[in-house]
Amino acid sequence: MPEPISTRVGHALVRVLGLDLGPAEPPVRDDNGPFSYVEHEPTATDWVHSHTPTAPQIRRYFVNMFPFLQWIVFYNTQWLIGDLVAGITVGAVVIPQSMAYAELAKLPPEYGLYSSFMGALVYWFFATSKDITIEPVAVMSTLVGSILIRVQAVHPEIPGPTIASALAIICGAIVAFLGFLRLGFIVDFISLGELPAAVIVLLIEHIAISKSFGREFIAIGISNLLGPFLGAYPATGSFSRTAIKAKCGVRTPLTGVITAIVVLLAIYALPALFFYIPKSSLSAVIMR
Repeated sequence: MPEPISTRVGHALVRVLGLDLGPAEPPVRDDNGPFSYVEHEPTATDWVHSHTPTAPQIRRYFVNMFPFLQWIVFYNTQWLIGDLVAGITVGAVVIPQSMAYAELAKLPPEYGLYSSFMGALVYWFFATSKDITIEPVAVMSTLVGSILIRVQAVHPEIPGPTIASALAIICGAIVAFLGFLRLGFIVDFISLGELPAAVIVLLIEHIAISKSFGREFIAIGISNLLGPFLGAYPATGSFSRTAIKAKCGVRTPLTGVITAIVVLLAIYALPALFFYIPKSSLSAVIMR
């Protein structure tokens, strides 16, 4: 069958232009070249390698988790004086307040001191705010007392301090979990009522005076997780003690250690004197 005229014209044009219409050569593949579109099948080793943090990332993570690493190297005498004044002043206020709040929680007064000691001592490691002190507060203590009464009505054999410590561990675990998952934005949804009442109060009291919600979740969660091992019950940041710290010229979160030392001295040196404190005076501390 003769070729069509169009085909013959096309072939003549190709010969005039000197084009080669032979079979195409197979493309050269360079799987390792920078412009290769060939993807290797991923392996478990590749996944682990891509998700393993580098040394700078690990360092940045610990600096963010322990903010004191950023300022402790610059600590000086002037800061120490401000922290001493604020720490001793807050410690003097915390002692009667903690005993009064323990009464609200239906616990012996010494458990308020235990909570104040552990809260002040542990918090400064994770603190993003120099003004906050983790201690018992009135609303939280009232909640603990109501929960304690309800639980003992069903299980009278369980001591009150055990119930309060278990509640602190539960609340601390929830808040620390939120912090480690970087869920600080959850404060925007507190009104939805998705959390237990004690956890909501613990968060609201604290975040209102904090700076970094995510890291403060970790701080308050770990404080409440470790505190019960020395007899503490749920504690959080306090507006009144925060104001006192600010007025006293606090410089760094290290003032929490000084407050903890003051409370520790009270626990060991003043129990005999606490016996003579009338409960009416502790009530006045709460009403103030």
